[in-house]
Amino acid sequence: MRPTNSDFPPDARKPPDPDRFMVRSTLMSQNGSTSLNGRCADPLVVGFVFTTDPADRDAISGMPVYMAEALAARGNTVVPLPTVTADTGLSRAARRIRPALLRPLPPVLRPTLRRLRADASDSLAQCFPRLSCTRASRRQHHLRDHFTRLLGRTHVDVLFGACISTALATLETDLPIVYFSDTTARLINAEYPFYARRNRAYKRACDRIESAAIARASLAVFASARARDSAVHDYGLPSGCAHVVPMGANITRADADGDGPDRNPPARSGLELCIVASDPARKRLDLAIDTTSRLRSMGYAATLTHVGPTTARALREPFVRCMGRLRLSQPDHRRRYAGILASSHLMLLPSAAETYGIAPCEAAHFGVPSIVSNVGGLPTVVEHNRTGLVMPVSAPAADYAQAIDALVGDAARYHRMCAAAEERAARVLNWQSWAQQITEHLRRAVTERRGGVRVQSSQASWSTPLCADPR
Repeated sequence: MRPTNSDFPPDARKPPDPDRFMVRSTLMSQNGSTSLNGRCADPLVVGFVFTTDPADRDAISGMPVYMAEALAARGNTVVPLPTVTADTGLSRAARRIRPALLRPLPPVLRPTLRRLRADASDSLAQCFPRLSCTRASRRQHHLRDHFTRLLGRTHVDVLFGACISTALATLETDLPIVYFSDTTARLINAEYPFYARRNRAYKRACDRIESAAIARASLAVFASARARDSAVHDYGLPSGCAHVVPMGANITRADADGDGPDRNPPARSGLELCIVASDPARKRLDLAIDTTSRLRSMGYAATLTHVGPTTARALREPFVRCMGRLRLSQPDHRRRYAGILASSHLMLLPSAAETYGIAPCEAAHFGVPSIVSNVGGLPTVVEHNRTGLVMPVSAPAADYAQAIDALVGDAARYHRMCAAAEERAARVLNWQSWAQQITEHLRRAVTERRGGVRVQSSQASWSTPLCADPR
């Protein structure tokens, strides 16, 4: 569960028009083409619970949208069940005023202002913990009533959603539920700095919500072994109901202009590194910059391309290319990001905390090994010494630089790692593989709930795509 699931984004306030967001059951490959291979022999009608706008490819790293499309590509009918939350005049005014206040500021200052606002909100919660718990409880009951109404007029076989603990905690239904997440409340509240400093009452409330959601789920599937183990040990989920299914990449080689990598072999005369850091502090952009600086002092003409909000230090260093935020919902941003991956030799992600790690999945599709820290889901995404390197979270820049020097200095090892990363991306780290495994879990949940007899549900009539293809 993400503790922010109770704070729904503006786009999710009103239930969208279902005719606009229905996922078609036609099998679609990741580049939008249709095929007959891989279709379910016995398709399901899946009620997909959204805590974000069902058309927003940028929300929660694109997870809900890509998951819904992948399940539909398996031949399932996906019925979107978007959440809503109360909308007050004060909240509407704040949404109008906030962008106007941020627009005149230089882009580099906007993340700082957002952090200050978040810190102020957190300080208020620290002073009045009962108030924040009361708000969360009110939202839970609001969600329960909302889903009761939705399910009363919708026929589905099974409910599914990603990071939906808040929505599930008070849900009363006889339908089987398969819950997917890349983390647990216990992990994110302990390891993510923004949540770690929140008050104990808030964390206890998150634990209660997570525990109630897991108890209501027929099966729980997690993106990494770390998240699954937390659900089993911290929340008492039976190990037989806990599974690991790695997530896929939101961008692949099909998004690039060329057919193959646009790069020369790594050498002292040219070493291209990249990092995707939407949160520069947590993902430790400075450590990546220090590593690049060390490599340059060792004689490498190393450069670091940074995708994400800029920082003062990144702008100051001449060997760092700052690309700013790239939104994969925009075709030109997709092409730009694909070009960065195609021209990079290695991806760095020395995060202090990470629930999963979509960026290393994407790098693997371009045959780019990743060097990551041993936190969260990163060891699930990157196989140490095979598709990349997994470093101790305490490793300094000097250790990263030495590891890169040893890897680049052994051309045969580097090329083996590139090939292994691309092979694993094609076999495991893609949404088609994810959907195949999740569909099996969905079918198992339906079968077990109905005593081993597959019961046909009436098909939903909506047939328009979830959202337009970005290309």
